[in-house]
Amino acid sequence: MRALQRNQLVWLHEAAWAGLAARQWMEAERTTLAHWQQHRLPLVVCRQAPCTPTQRISVGLAAPRTWAANKLALDLAPEDIQAHGDFPTLQQIAHGTAWQHAAQALADALGVTAHVYGSYGWQHLSGLGYVHAESDIDLSLQVPDMDSAQTMATQLESAQLPMRIDGELVFAGGHAVAWREYARLLQGRTRSVMVKSRHSLQLADLPALQALTEATCTN
Repeated sequence: MRALQRNQLVWLHEAAWAGLAARQWMEAERTTLAHWQQHRLPLVVCRQAPCTPTQRISVGLAAPRTWAANKLALDLAPEDIQAHGDFPTLQQIAHGTAWQHAAQALADALGVTAHVYGSYGWQHLSGLGYVHAESDIDLSLQVPDMDSAQTMATQLESAQLPMRIDGELVFAGGHAVAWREYARLLQGRTRSVMVKSRHSLQLADLPALQALTEATCTN
């Protein structure tokens, strides 16, 4: 299995679900976990928790905010994972909506596959009610280099979707930057951005971000 990145999805073997269920839980947490197990819903790979052994994988369960226990932090062994994949694409989320043509136009302009995580992504995967009137749509965009990231940030700033667009530009090696922060960095409106990966969290100015992405590409 290739190295997992933040915001990738994992589906578990039945034995792994049984192992999770055997842990100590509050009643509301157990109810949430049982729903995920029954419906074979995925978990999401998170930044590795400092207390998690290196041979374990930190993952999260994100239920609707109206649930009594809507966020669970878990850890898995690699052999617990049956399959892994990505959140649905922007086109899949927008299919059949009044804004599907605007979504397709944005996808075409970006030139890469835009995956949707957050409330819109989870609602599509689970059929549960995550999205509300104030929900943003969170896009994850794989970018090959800084120039491409700048182009994508410009496209996102001019996009015409009915909801606010948030999300991340993900460079090689899984280093991710919020696209809005990246745009402000390029415009000189901030001096540094938060760079996230599965194993790290760091502030970087523009030269440091450039060096980080170039070093990753050469490894």
